[in-house]
Amino acid sequence: MTSAELLTDAFGRVREVIHEAVDGLTVEQLAFRVDPDANSIAWLCWHLSRVQDDHLAGAFGLTQVWGQYSDRFGLPFATAEIGYGQRSKEVAEVRAPAELLTEYYDAVHEQTLRLVAGKSKVKLDDATGVTVQIGLGKDSSDGGFGLTAKIVGYLPGLDQSVASDLVEAAHEVCPYSKATRGNIDVDISVKV
Repeated sequence: MTSAELLTDAFGRVREVIHEAVDGLTVEQLAFRVDPDANSIAWLCWHLSRVQDDHLAGAFGLTQVWGQYSDRFGLPFATAEIGYGQRSKEVAEVRAPAELLTEYYDAVHEQTLRLVAGKSKVKLDDATGVTVQIGLGKDSSDGGFGLTAKIVGYLPGLDQSVASDLVEAAHEVCPYSKATRGNIDVDISVKV
């Protein structure tokens, strides 16, 4: 397995989750929020897609897929908006049918796969894997609890520095990592 294949598998899993999360839901159900400050499924899917689209296009110097979709979403935000720092009122503005949410994510996913496929030809052992452990820790900002993440990459047969670089690169483009960056403490280690 190459590093490109590993990233392709990881992004494929995100695609599956997006499709499963919205399957069979109406626009109203997708926009539902369990309390006035919660994020809706529609907003989470839109935000995840926008972040991946924005960051990968920026990293590779390409045009974002969003330009083909922004008018169809009809959101009252600047075209460059990706959702960071949005207030409750703005979160409520994201209302879209499941088909549009998945169509946009699929277009982003397709561009992601094309970009990842050509970038790394490092051959990975079949035993290569990544584990993520989520836990509760101390939130230094208020003394309460906060989430922590421990990511362990296992890349047998590679030089330690190559393996570390690959895990760091994957962490930079991973949609989950981007969505939580700055919000939780993350410890990354790599075993070869």
